[in-house]
Amino acid sequence: NVMNRIDTASLRRFSHKVKFDYLTAEQRWGMFVAEFCRLGGTLEEALPLQGRVRSVASEGLTPGDFSVVAAQHQVNLNVHFAAEKFLGLLEQEISVKRVGKGRVGFL
Repeated sequence: NVMNRIDTASLRRFSHKVKFDYLTAEQRWGMFVAEFCRLGGTLEEALPLQGRVRSVASEGLTPGDFSVVAAQHQVNLNVHFAAEKFLGLLEQEISVKRVGKGRVGFL
């Protein structure tokens, strides 16, 4: 995920280079519906949030964020997981990633 920061001479030493990009609007919505329904929600509950889900964090939402939120839900299995809550937790995950951006190592 940091391919653009690796020296080109170093990149030549890798036989395979794979770039994982952020989810597109269509992918965000598809994954939101799939994961929300897998966790006990319904498409009808999710539909009112479609516009927000498609526009949320166009630069930052990944499948890993859905995984983290699903793991958080596993702790509260007996609690209904509303679509609004699900989206709120995803937005929270994205904001945590933004706070951590910066230089790492010796300055």
